[in-house]
Amino acid sequence: MRTGTILLFCLIAWFLDGDAAGAQSSNQLVSLKAELAMVREERDMLKAKVAKMSANLNRERNQWLDKNFALKSELENLRNIEREKLRFESALDHQKERYQRLERWAKALTDGYGPGIWVYNDDHFRPLYDREPRVATVSGILNELNDVHREAGRPVLMLQKVADGVVYLGISQDPIPITQLALTQATDYLQSALYSVTSLGDVECVDFDFHEGDYVTPGKYCK
Repeated sequence: MRTGTILLFCLIAWFLDGDAAGAQSSNQLVSLKAELAMVREERDMLKAKVAKMSANLNRERNQWLDKNFALKSELENLRNIEREKLRFESALDHQKERYQRLERWAKALTDGYGPGIWVYNDDHFRPLYDREPRVATVSGILNELNDVHREAGRPVLMLQKVADGVVYLGISQDPIPITQLALTQATDYLQSALYSVTSLGDVECVDFDFHEGDYVTPGKYCK
């Protein structure tokens, strides 16, 4: 009887210890699950941060690429402008040289021909000596030039004064202002007057008075 009782107590103790171990294991499992949930949450947070950093990095990279492309385009534009500037300067130097040759040519011709009426021909790029004036004075030359201008529908020249070897001329607004003539027509108009009037020995320059245009400028021109 006493041995059976002891055995029963041992069995009860064993069952009680097993329940305690099971409870401990269960608590550990709950704790591990909680820790696992925290780790997953931290992992998800890190993933979100990495994704945000990656998006920011891609955005900044694209912005840098855009700026770099814009900078390269601007540099190429600057190079094109520089090349165009060099071409323009070369063309300008050529025109200056050509203009100086024309000036020397004009002076030599006007001095050689004496008083004359100089007019432009569509087949040439400079005024040509046409004839001697009927009256070799400033007024006489202007009268003959104005006959040509009226026939061509261009404004006429108006004598203002003559002083110290300079002839001062105004230009009428009728039928159209000189500034509304084409570039070559306006240039031809002024040079024809200059060549003709300065063909007189005592005239060195012509001072034109008119409103400045896009490509013709008033002021003093000399042979």
